[in-house]
Amino acid sequence: MGDLLLRTKMGKDGRIVIPAKARRLFGLEPKAALTVRVSSRRLVLEKPLDQWEKLQKELSHMSYPVTGRMISEELIAERRAEAKREGI
Repeated sequence: MGDLLLRTKMGKDGRIVIPAKARRLFGLEPKAALTVRVSSRRLVLEKPLDQWEKLQKELSHMSYPVTGRMISEELIAERRAEAKREGI
């Protein structure tokens, strides 16, 4: 998606209204959780899911050298085997 320039104003109490077009585009409903990140003199609003997906991409290259599986998958497998041995 290319850049979209929309204008808004900040109220006296510091609140910023996200224009309706942007809310529709990103599927933002009232009371949606957003994270505000300051990056290079910019305010960036992100949905928490977007942050999770970004983190997954950044860590996707990490795999366990022996099996080639993700480290997280290896850890989960170890914990499940441990729980099975303990009868949990």
